[in-house]
Amino acid sequence: MKVLNVMVLTLMLMGSAMVSAQENTNFFAGKWDLLVEGTPDGDTHIFVNISSADDGLAGEMTKGETVQKVAIEQTKDDVITLKFEARNFEISINLEKKDENSVKGYMLDMFSVTGKRGVEKEGVNHP
Repeated sequence: MKVLNVMVLTLMLMGSAMVSAQENTNFFAGKWDLLVEGTPDGDTHIFVNISSADDGLAGEMTKGETVQKVAIEQTKDDVITLKFEARNFEISINLEKKDENSVKGYMLDMFSVTGKRGVEKEGVNHP
């Protein structure tokens, strides 16, 4: 009987650990290749690495050899806003989940943005 109780307790602990790990996974965490279309400088790729942080999400954007911090606000499970500075202006990109590996949205509410989960690809120009 004691062995059965220990086994049940062990299974319960393993199950709760798995549920806890799944709850901590955020859809947006990971590397994203965002394509912003129709800007005055033409279509441009933005590479963003988003990670879970104590107070939500944190992000870094790659521009050539430069890495810039990105503020991230999550308003719903499937909606985030990225904020960063470029050319002395605050830029915002609103993104929503499209499917398991892609997002869609707008930069500055004017320029269409699509994104795919993945890693930075060589040969693609950075903004």
